[in-house]
Amino acid sequence: MKAIRPNIQKVRQAWMTDEGYRALMEKIRRYFPPATLPPETKESFERLLEGYRDYGDVDHGRKVKPPVEQFDALELYLSDQGYNSLYTLMSAVMRKGEPDEEELEVATAMVELLTIDLYNLRLSQIGHPRYANFQGVTFRGMSITEAQLVEYQAILAREDLSKRNFSVPLGLVSSSTDEKIMEEFSKPVAENDKRIVRLHLTIHIRGVHPMLLEEYYALYPDSVVTSICAMPTAHISSYGEKEILLRGPFFHLISMERGAINGEQYHKLVVVMMNANRDHGLEHASNEGEKERQRQCFLRTVSASKFETCAAVAETHAPHDAEGYRKLQKLALDQLRAVDGIEVQPDDRWAEAQSRDVATWLGGALVESYPWHYACRRLCWQNAIKEENWVEAEEVLEKEYDWKKRDWYNVGKLTEHSEGVINDNLTFLHIVALKSPPPKEDVAQYIAWQNLLRGACQPEVWKTVKSFDSNRHTAHDLAKINGNSDLIEHLQPRIIHKIHPAILAGVESQFHAIMRQKVGQFLDEHAFHMPQLSVLTEMEIPELWIPIPLMYGGFLVSLEGDCLRVVLYETVVGQVRQRKTEFLLPLSLTIKQDS
Repeated sequence: MKAIRPNIQKVRQAWMTDEGYRALMEKIRRYFPPATLPPETKESFERLLEGYRDYGDVDHGRKVKPPVEQFDALELYLSDQGYNSLYTLMSAVMRKGEPDEEELEVATAMVELLTIDLYNLRLSQIGHPRYANFQGVTFRGMSITEAQLVEYQAILAREDLSKRNFSVPLGLVSSSTDEKIMEEFSKPVAENDKRIVRLHLTIHIRGVHPMLLEEYYALYPDSVVTSICAMPTAHISSYGEKEILLRGPFFHLISMERGAINGEQYHKLVVVMMNANRDHGLEHASNEGEKERQRQCFLRTVSASKFETCAAVAETHAPHDAEGYRKLQKLALDQLRAVDGIEVQPDDRWAEAQSRDVATWLGGALVESYPWHYACRRLCWQNAIKEENWVEAEEVLEKEYDWKKRDWYNVGKLTEHSEGVINDNLTFLHIVALKSPPPKEDVAQYIAWQNLLRGACQPEVWKTVKSFDSNRHTAHDLAKINGNSDLIEHLQPRIIHKIHPAILAGVESQFHAIMRQKVGQFLDEHAFHMPQLSVLTEMEIPELWIPIPLMYGGFLVSLEGDCLRVVLYETVVGQVRQRKTEFLLPLSLTIKQDS
C-alpha cells in the first residue's frame, strides 16, 4: 500500500487538468489496445475512455459534461469478460513485489475510474439509506485450498485481538444479500480442482458511529468521508445477483465454525467490515501534514466503531472474546479523547444497526433515465408481461434485492422517446387486474402467475397508484370494470393514514410545483411520472425516496404529524457534503421553507 499511495496522489493530480486526464486515458488505451478486447467489452471500454469521468461534486471545468446515470467502469468490472480482460491487472499488480511504474499507474487509474463510479452511484441515490451508507449482513462463497484455510485459522489464532484482520487494498470483492448465491459460489469448480474447501463468509458491515463522525467533521470540516466500501450494484451488473460490491475491504475475523449442506462440509467464517473511507479525488496528500493528522484521527474513529461492532458480533459467535473487543473500543475512545479532544460515549445499540428500507418512486420513463443493465431488465420485464410469459417475468423479479422487489409492481413502461408514454402506461398491478390467469395445464406458467400475483397482493405494494394515462384508474378500479371478482378484494387499497382527498390533492399540487421549480429540467427531459402522494397513506412508515434521473440527488418525502416534510438532496459542485433543503407542507395548505 505504501508503494500505491504516491501513485494515487500522482493520478489524482493529473486528473485535475484536461491534458493530464487525457494522458492517463491514453496510457490505459496503450496498455489495453481495444482491438484485442472481446466485442462485448470493447464498446463499454471505448465509451469509458471517451469524454471525462469525474466525482459528481467536483468541477474541473471540462468541455464535455461527464455522464451521470451510466457506470461503464463498474459495468466492465462486474462482467466476466470485462474483469478477465481488464481488471485482473489490479490483483496482478498487488502480487508483484516491484511492479512496473507505468503498469502501476494504469492500475491506479483504472481503480480511480471504479471509485468515481461507486461514489457517483451513491450520490445518485443519496436519499436511500442502503446506498448512502449500507449497513447489514452480506455473504460470499468461495472454494479454497487447505493451505488457504490454514492461513485464515492462523489469523484467528492470533493472541492480540486487534491483529485478527486482513485487507484487500484497492481490491474489490463481490458479496450478496442472498445466502443461496453464496452456497452456489462455494462449490468446487472441477473435480481435480485443488480448491476443495468450501468457505462461507458472513460479513457484518457497519459505518462509522454517527456521534463519532459528527465530532470528526467538527475538527476537520474539509475532510471527505465516503461510504463506498459497500455498495449495492446489481442494477449495474448484467447478472443482477443481489450484489453488494466491497471496495478495499478490511476484514476483521471473529470466528470460524463448521457446517454441512446436503452432507457436504463447509467452513463458516464470520467477519466484521467497516463501510467508511476517505477515498475521494480531493484527498491528494493523505499522508502529509494536516491530511496525515486527519487520517490518523479517522483511523482512531473507525477503530472505535469497528471494535464496538466486533464486541456485539462476538457475543453470538465468540462470547469469550467479547470483553476483549470492548476493551479495545475503550482504548480507541481514550486515544480520541487524549489526542484529538473527542469525548463521546457511543450508544451500544448502534452496533446492531441495519440500513432501513425506504420505498422508492421510479418516475423516469425513458431508457436513458437508468443504468443500462437495469433498463434492459425493465424492458425484459414489460415484454414478458405483454406476452404473458409469467415464468420470465418471475425470473426477472427473483434477481432483484428483496427490499426493492415491490418497486417493480408499480413502475410504468420504459420507452426510447417521451411521446411513447402518453396513452400506454399501465403498471404491472394494473395489468394484473385486466389479465386472466394461464390455464392450469401449463403448470410452470400457472405457478409463476400465482407467485407474481401473491407478490402483487402484499401490503407493501401500493394499491392507490393511478395509471399513467388519461383515465387515471387504480388497479382496483380496473378489476371492478373488468369483472375480475377474484382480485377485487386483494387490490382494495388499505389506508393507514387517512387524509381528506382534497387536502392530499392540494399538498401534492404544491409539492409538484416545488419539484418543477427546483428540478424541472430533469422532469421534462425524462418524461417523469410525477409522484402520487396517496402511496404514503398506505405505508406503516410513510416515507418515500424520489431519485431524479441525471441530477445526483432527489426528494425524500414523509408524513409527519399534520405536515408533509420534503427534503431536497442536491449535489453542489465544490461542496463535499450534499446540500439539503427542507420544506414543510402543512395539511392546512400553507408552506414553510427551511434551508
